[in-house]
Amino acid sequence: MATRIREALTLPAPVISVALSMADEAEAEQETGVTLDRWWLAQRERADELLDSGRFLLLATLTGEEVPDVDELFE
Repeated sequence: MATRIREALTLPAPVISVALSMADEAEAEQETGVTLDRWWLAQRERADELLDSGRFLLLATLTGEEVPDVDELFE
């Protein structure tokens, strides 16, 4: 019974967080006309510029293999 109560109290938090995040994305797209995919692409391009600049040598050595799979962390 305690597990069910804990689940009932805990489950709404991530659901609400995801819903608020999606609402923020929709609002930002309406205000700017930039889709989330286009925004991420611009961020990726800027990150590549910074990593290629030589200012962040240690960070630039990381590959995708060191970064954990975010979806896996949630599972």
